[in-house]
Amino acid sequence: MFTAANDSDGESGSIRFLGVGVYEIPEAARLARIHPARLRRWLEDRNAIPLWRPDLPRIDGRLGLSFLDLVQTYVLAELLRQELPVRTMRRLVQKAKEALQTEHPLASARFRTDGKRLYLEVLREEPTLLDLLRGQFAFHRVVAPSLKPLDYDADEMASRWWPLGKGELVVIDPKRNFGKPITAKSGVPTATLFAQYKVYGNIEELADAYEIDRREAEAAIRFEKQLEEWRSRPKRAA
Repeated sequence: MFTAANDSDGESGSIRFLGVGVYEIPEAARLARIHPARLRRWLEDRNAIPLWRPDLPRIDGRLGLSFLDLVQTYVLAELLRQELPVRTMRRLVQKAKEALQTEHPLASARFRTDGKRLYLEVLREEPTLLDLLRGQFAFHRVVAPSLKPLDYDADEMASRWWPLGKGELVVIDPKRNFGKPITAKSGVPTATLFAQYKVYGNIEELADAYEIDRREAEAAIRFEKQLEEWRSRPKRAA
């Protein structure tokens, strides 16, 4: 259970973050596969305006992130991996925040439809980066694929993230297990399954022990192995 200071009466009180997800920067960065230092710069750099304001208050002095913060981090990390220039990415976020009237525009379903127009507006401001025709293709090549693993709720905000892709059996859902990665049907944390897999060494035995479908066990192990492989790679914080 996370606690935070209660500003109204100066007393310490419990805050339940049910249904919103709770992540600290290292965990959010790991799930989005981005260097924690980069994420801190986006949100906590004293020499620059934060890229957006996180949903949660500071928890014991540390920045807390919600599921929507995590989704926005993931989409931005994907844009960087697709070699979208950092300057263009920052302009895109600012324009999207203004147009969609939310701190989390990349987690909004409206970004799927308005994103192309916003992207082209950014490119018009920076004509040396891409010409307009290439930009039209670039949105679908660079931005659109990042939105495919997301489900949206009735308020048009991201409600679930399928990190292995839709149809796979690993999901990040803020309404389940505080937003930690779990198997989609049985709800077992993927980290727990991976830790036990290292003990059992056999997926069949693991699935039997947790009374889950073998496919769920396989998906959980594959997901955690990808995260582990990513952590072992050299990373640039710039």
